Amino acid sequence: MLEIAIRSGDDLGLQVLLGAGASRRKALGPSGTRLLQLAIERGHTRIAERLLGEGVDPNPAERLLGEGGNLSVSASFGFVDIRWETPLHAATGLCNASIVGSLLKAGVEVDRLAPRTALAAAVANGDLESTSLLLEAGADVNMTQITDEGIGRNSRTPIQAAANRGDLDLVKELHARGADLNAPAGHSFERTALQAACASEVLNMELVRYLLGNGADVNATAGPVGGLTALQGAAICGHTRLVLLLLKDDIGADVNGKPAIHKGRTALEGAAEHGRLDLVQILLNAGAKPREGDDGYYRAIQFAEKEAHWVVVRLLRQAFV
Repeated sequence: MLEIAIRSGDDLGLQVLLGAGASRRKALGPSGTRLLQLAIERGHTRIAERLLGEGVDPNPAERLLGEGGNLSVSASFGFVDIRWETPLHAATGLCNASIVGSLLKAGVEVDRLAPRTALAAAVANGDLESTSLLLEAGADVNMTQITDEGIGRNSRTPIQAAANRGDLDLVKELHARGADLNAPAGHSFERTALQAACASEVLNMELVRYLLGNGADVNATAGPVGGLTALQGAAICGHTRLVLLLLKDDIGADVNGKPAIHKGRTALEGAAEHGRLDLVQILLNAGAKPREGDDGYYRAIQFAEKEAHWVVVRLLRQAFV
């Protein structure tokens, strides 16, 4: 009955049920945290506040699954695919700063593990109010989903999330609080802070310069699935000025940096696939070579052909064939 009331947002019904001894004991027992999370996931702020007011523990005794969530381990890739959340993660995922504040007052643990930390989730969603609350509460600016079993599939640190949004001010604040600019990219389609900044469709050159000026590794390894280096990201997105900057001797981007193991592109392949004729020529002039392997010589050509970038195809054939 409690779950039905929470799912339907029946605040009055919940109040009546909590007046009954059995229902109140259930809410304050091990299942109470799960009910609290359900209320937050459903966006029922008043009900969540009522449960907290009744003394429901906001910290799960064990891993909680969200609606339809699951926990699985992939032995082949050595990562943990985790889709469980806590009430705090649910609140930050919905940008509900009011509930975040209430959870913090109720003693919620700010650094519980999940696909991303609560702080990273708040940053990624642009929820600056929750971000400030979590930072004031002492959230770990370098925490990501790393466990004994492996690295979370979609792990992202707060500063990586801030760089992905192009938020220079927040990057600076997190860096000042000790955030690691060179935290490695997560497993699937994730980036380091510099990789994220360079691969942004809306380029913030001031952010890139800040990261480079503060020691960000321009040749950091691409994440294994769909990852990319800083130069690959710039080339794929067609950021010509940025490619030229990264290739300068004092910056030292590797024009032939290794692509991601799965679904990766070299800088040359990425530029060719997206029809960036000027960048293909710039990269060739900088010494770009086909990737290693029997078909490496033709991969860039094949990518350009698939997208019907025929002028790029001709240029690559002149260079390679």
